[in-house]
Amino acid sequence: MRALPRRVEQHERLTGAGQPRHVVPGPRLHSASLASHVSAIAAAGRTKIKVSWHGDRVAEVALRAVSPDDLDALFDQMRDPDSVRMAAFTSEDPSDRAAFDARMARQLGTPSIVSRAITLDGVLVGSIASWIQDGDAEITYWIDRAYWGQGAAGRALAAFLSVFSVRPLHARAASDNIGSLTVLRRAGFRDVGTEISYANARGTEIEETLLRLDA
Repeated sequence: MRALPRRVEQHERLTGAGQPRHVVPGPRLHSASLASHVSAIAAAGRTKIKVSWHGDRVAEVALRAVSPDDLDALFDQMRDPDSVRMAAFTSEDPSDRAAFDARMARQLGTPSIVSRAITLDGVLVGSIASWIQDGDAEITYWIDRAYWGQGAAGRALAAFLSVFSVRPLHARAASDNIGSLTVLRRAGFRDVGTEISYANARGTEIEETLLRLDA
């Protein structure tokens, strides 16, 4: 899945870069829904779920507010070359720390963007965020590559959705990012179309799958 909200960060630059194909329209959010969205997540605080890990122990996946102490680790996670290529739709230069800090300051300071750190037994393993773009509620997440394939993304998404009541909720992922698409589909998101957009991490336009959660 993409890193930070691409449509928020890159909307002006990417307008017209790709043409949408076969998109099933859905209902739009109104201002009252936006207020409900923000207050619901902000009031949730720390969200925890206990899950079986590798079948032989119980681990705790939790969500909490992002703190300044998280930024070093999040920056390292979001500039990992394999992760960047898989996410595809990233910032122009993931290794630019000044740009990352400025972007995170904007993200954490914008009331309509709600960010949470993802922890596994207290260890920071990624982040998840939602925001409003053109009347649509969207979601994105990033998981440390060391924890890929271990269920962290799916459990974190489940925890987030348990306190995030606004529907429909939209998500996007590069069409070859099978891991993220699987996580989203298992959570109940369904494919509603595809779009061709420019992916910074690939240096070319690629296909992105559009998904929506209605219930």
